[in-house]
Amino acid sequence: MSLLLRIVDSPLSWAIAGFGIGVGLGVNTASVWLLTAGLVAFLVYLGVHREAKQETEGWLFASAPAFILAWITGFIVNGLAF
Repeated sequence: MSLLLRIVDSPLSWAIAGFGIGVGLGVNTASVWLLTAGLVAFLVYLGVHREAKQETEGWLFASAPAFILAWITGFIVNGLAF
């Protein structure tokens, strides 16, 4: 369980998900809905996570910007490659 929480807390896992959505779908309605669902899931996760510890707080909150930036990078790659 601790390993799963560390994976979900990691901005890298959120970035991989965002990049996958961006590369797979590009910019379309489904992609934006998945991005919105991911950000809502992030907010719900923050609510469930409770208080962040000072040493891990930045790591936890970096996940949402990583998700969005990776999605943007993904649809740029999609536009250039496909």
